[in-house]
Amino acid sequence: MELENRYGGRVSTSSADIPVLDESGIQRLFHSAKSVHYAAKDNVYGEGSEANAVIVIRSGMIKLISHLPNGRARIVRVHSKGAWLGLGGVLGQPYEHTAIAVEETDAYRIPVHEIVQIKSDNPNLYCSLLECWFDYLQEADLWIAEFSTGSVKARVARLVNFLSEIEDTVSSGEVKLLTCEEMAEILGATPESVSRVLAEFKRSNILFPSKFHADAFYQRNTKALDVIARH
Repeated sequence: MELENRYGGRVSTSSADIPVLDESGIQRLFHSAKSVHYAAKDNVYGEGSEANAVIVIRSGMIKLISHLPNGRARIVRVHSKGAWLGLGGVLGQPYEHTAIAVEETDAYRIPVHEIVQIKSDNPNLYCSLLECWFDYLQEADLWIAEFSTGSVKARVARLVNFLSEIEDTVSSGEVKLLTCEEMAEILGATPESVSRVLAEFKRSNILFPSKFHADAFYQRNTKALDVIARH
């Protein structure tokens, strides 16, 4: 499902209706599910390796990285609370990307064979998970296109809005920025270009330090960002 103008562009979100499962729900459905913790920059899984487990994010953020033919790495998606990663393993596919924790992240690690068992035990949930995986595959191309078109200034504005939407630790008017290097990998720009745009946003009070959080947290002028994002 496409979110028209939500970030000043056309970034989409999954249309799969996956139930929100708390810890007891996860343990009830998946007996071998393990609660895992990742520190910032920890590797969750590697591109091309056997997808023997599905990761369900409880808190924090995980970025998916694709390695291009020219050797460069590109962040193709950022996922936060509630996302199910590695679902291709249910169909025997290897991990399509390298997954790395952006920040302190808590998750469940569910063996793939238990997801497969859900096919007979809870077919509605199984179908929802497969629909979610298919949507993630479709979203990746649209996500890259949305953050690769228009001026760097517009793309940075869209990304700032997007990050604010997916982060569960900040209010709707705030955002925790990624590093300039990470934002550049998402936008297909240079870190220097991203840094210049962010500096301009800060000088213009489009972004200003949060009163409630530490470094990297900013309050945002949503109206100004929306106008910039659409150009």
